[in-house]
Amino acid sequence: MRDRANGFCYLNDPVLGMLVLRRMGLRRIAYVDIDAHHPDGVEAAFAGDPEVLLISVHEEGRWPFTGALEDEGGGTCFNLPVPRGFNDTEMRAVLEELILPRLAAFRPEAVVLQCGADALEEDPLSRLSLSNNAHFEGGGGAASGGAALSRAGRRRLQPLVGRSLLGGRLGHAGGPRDPRPSAGGGARGAGGPRLGRGRASSAGAPADRDAARRAAGGAGAAGDPGEARPPRAAMIRAFVALDLPAEVRSALAVQQFLLPLPRKVEPESFHLTLLFLGEVPEPVLEAAHEEFETIVRPPFGLEVAGLGLFGGERPRAVWAGLRPSDPLARLQSRIERAARVAGIEPERRRFVPHVTLGRFAPPPPEERFRLERAVAEGASFRGGGFEVTRFVLYRSHLGPKGARYEELASYPLRGGAP
Repeated sequence: MRDRANGFCYLNDPVLGMLVLRRMGLRRIAYVDIDAHHPDGVEAAFAGDPEVLLISVHEEGRWPFTGALEDEGGGTCFNLPVPRGFNDTEMRAVLEELILPRLAAFRPEAVVLQCGADALEEDPLSRLSLSNNAHFEGGGGAASGGAALSRAGRRRLQPLVGRSLLGGRLGHAGGPRDPRPSAGGGARGAGGPRLGRGRASSAGAPADRDAARRAAGGAGAAGDPGEARPPRAAMIRAFVALDLPAEVRSALAVQQFLLPLPRKVEPESFHLTLLFLGEVPEPVLEAAHEEFETIVRPPFGLEVAGLGLFGGERPRAVWAGLRPSDPLARLQSRIERAARVAGIEPERRRFVPHVTLGRFAPPPPEERFRLERAVAEGASFRGGGFEVTRFVLYRSHLGPKGARYEELASYPLRGGAP
């Protein structure tokens, strides 16, 4: 609370996180709390704020004994105290009938979700009977929520929301999960899944870690060597880049037209690669996505200038360069560190910022001479300046006519030291 400690946590993490989102420019924020206890501190912090929606599902008659059904927190809170034994099937009904419709009506720019472990059946103090599956369903629903997020928010989140955490959906493929204990006692059946993050969790038993390695395509599986191995995780060819504004693309397209290029890159595919990730297992790419979201850098300016060739005496690509930029170099270095933390080992090559205009097999001597002369004459080319306000995670689809790029997620630049 504002004037005293009144809970199980030293700091009110949700409130602090929501205030940071406000400082980052997001205004309409929804907070969804699925927990044994009512979030009285969050309600006290934002009660009556028309740009914050609070939804709490908590056990009735449990400390701090707040969050009654009729408590609307100044008109912005929806409290649902639930009885003992509240299970997955009932939680699904609450998700579909209460949480998602209110999120859709509110249209938040961000959803802050708190799933308390004390709502699970194994908790020794509370009397709710949820499983990890309920939290996983609720998390995916609240994060994507159909029309719940604004269009811009859905565009950024949808490629990565709702994916399997280790290559396959958590939970059982059948009907609703039976929330009752197994015949062996208080713990759920040994076959129940663990709730993890995008990367393989090290918190489980060795068998769980082996399963994570198998899902990511690794070796070292435990168990009977003759048993069927699970499917390998999908591999995604990915890279991180800056997209370019329309006016810079147009200037590059004009310069490209003036060059005798054997094979040209389509102007809509122009970009500035910051880091090529290669073929990456999907769970590892999700881990990299999480790391990229932690990067805090301010916007900065760039200017396209000059032309050059890759390949030396056997040229294979023509590019437009950029004026030297310390902020660009620092951003690229930070992205590379984040990729390594996620378990990706990028190519060890010096970062040369450029925009590729043409990519081709080494031409015969006469064509090579014409190309080298045209590039030399274009050394004074200026493509214009632009402001860098985000970087993007792309998927590359290879085809007979060249690569096609799909935007998976984008990361805004805001705050931080230049």
